[in-house]
Amino acid sequence: MKKGFTLVELICVVVILTLLFILAIPSISNLISNEEENISSNMEDIIKNAAALYVSDYNYLKNDGSVYCIEINELINNNYLSNPLKDPITGNLVDTLKNKYVRVWVSNGNFEYLVKGVSKCEEIK
Repeated sequence: MKKGFTLVELICVVVILTLLFILAIPSISNLISNEEENISSNMEDIIKNAAALYVSDYNYLKNDGSVYCIEINELINNNYLSNPLKDPITGNLVDTLKNKYVRVWVSNGNFEYLVKGVSKCEEIK
């Protein structure tokens, strides 16, 4: 009796592996693209802190309901953030076109900040 696998068994293994790869590749590529697009929470905190310093330095008014839009590039140009803006966790450069603004609004006399996904922003004073 010969030891080993038959040709049919080997072809079945190859077909199964091929199907697994076909199913896995979209999931893996989605994970990679999502990782590149997302700003880590640490980077978000860094940008919020830079915006808070900027707001403090330029004496923004604390009128409830006010909304201010600060361009991330403005924070970079005024040395509140480094250039290029690189996420310390992922090592990826932050896309300042996708995350173009820091939205700052006043609620109960306090400034609130939003960074992720703010590509458009309208000021209300």
